[in-house]
Amino acid sequence: MSDNEEFTLEPEQQRAARTLDRNVSVEAGAGTGKTTTLTERYLTILRAHLDGPETLQTSVGEDETRYRLPDDIDPIPDPEEARRLPERIVVTTFTERAAEDLTQSIRTAIRDRLAEIDDRDQWELWRAAADGVEASYIHTIHGFCSRLLQEYATAHDQIDPKFDVLEEEDAELLSNRIATEIVEEEPDEVQTLASLFDRGKLVSVLSELVSERRMTERWIEHITAFEDKTAYEAFLVDIHPFDPDPAQLLDEIEDDIQTLCTLLADDEVADRIGTNPLKYVGNPLQEWYTTFEACDPDSLTPFERLSLCLDLCTALTNGDNDAYAEGSYYGNKGFRTAEDPAAEQYATAMESLLETVAPASQSIDASIAPDQDAYEYLTALAALTERTIERYQEQKTRRESLDYDDLIDLTVGFLTDIESDDAAHIREKVRYIMVDEFQDTNDRQWELVQALATANQSFDGDNVFVVG
Repeated sequence: MSDNEEFTLEPEQQRAARTLDRNVSVEAGAGTGKTTTLTERYLTILRAHLDGPETLQTSVGEDETRYRLPDDIDPIPDPEEARRLPERIVVTTFTERAAEDLTQSIRTAIRDRLAEIDDRDQWELWRAAADGVEASYIHTIHGFCSRLLQEYATAHDQIDPKFDVLEEEDAELLSNRIATEIVEEEPDEVQTLASLFDRGKLVSVLSELVSERRMTERWIEHITAFEDKTAYEAFLVDIHPFDPDPAQLLDEIEDDIQTLCTLLADDEVADRIGTNPLKYVGNPLQEWYTTFEACDPDSLTPFERLSLCLDLCTALTNGDNDAYAEGSYYGNKGFRTAEDPAAEQYATAMESLLETVAPASQSIDASIAPDQDAYEYLTALAALTERTIERYQEQKTRRESLDYDDLIDLTVGFLTDIESDDAAHIREKVRYIMVDEFQDTNDRQWELVQALATANQSFDGDNVFVVG
């Protein structure tokens, strides 16, 4: 069943449609009556203001959900005010088709309501509201932003009243063309990234990053904030949790490692430990110690210390970062149960090492060397992306065009301007907000909804309905 077919609301949907005195959230997938729920809620708003709260409450059947209405609703007596009522209701949908379907559904519901009315004055009110639906704010979120910016362009310094909207497909074509031009210019960054991307793939990556411009600009800012590779490595250390501190750990385990590797280097002891324990733990431990011995502990960077600790964890665990069986650490049964000095020293040192390092409990089970090697690629990609965005912005300016990100950003900026009387007027004018397909609303779009509902930084609106 599609949302356009006749649909009987479930009790939860009916309760949501009839609750206007608080924020409401409804979970609903495709084909579960979202359009019907939104239409019913829209009609509830119209009935509350045109018929009056008391009339609405007395219309409730015995088994139906009662209406929950704000205390400050007064019936509208004037047809002109009734005509403007739909402009006080903002509804955003995910697609233009959904906006059209919802508008048509609301028109049909109002037409059905008109057929029920006998009182001439009441009929005139509803007829005026029906006319007002033509000017209602039922749009995609980008369509709503475009309309709002056009209506208030003269009050916004950053907006050319004659701006054109760069539709999503056109924006993609433009960013793709610019990315292609930049790649074909063969700057040094393209050569750096050649081992990762062929030209076609690099163009695609750059174009995709432009399409997520707001997030991409934050990423570029983050990457370019690193003064050099050392600063980047320090960042990697910070985001890779390891307890205890690597420098402290390496100092604490040095004697145990030295004891173990000295015993492992003794052929007679190695034979007693056994082939598999040597294969899984003994040999990797010796290889790690060879690397460690070649280092000057005082000259190691934090990144190098962390890398050594992670490599040690790898040497002491299997490929899944799980601990081996006891025999892999302590040797064959004959050796690990022996009481001679060599066996006891080995067991004591291994027990101390495992207790100090706790390799299987560490949350990082892989080398961070690839992250270290990524620095030059990240800086190259950030530089190329920044250049692509700059040229993309220049092209939009020449065309006097705004893309979807611009529409959102400019509208949020407009509505959050605390000195703007127009923004305050819009919030006063908009009494009800409904958001369809809320699961597809990103953070910036939610900021827009918040700015439309309240002037406060902390959300305290009580008129938002979301479904998705």
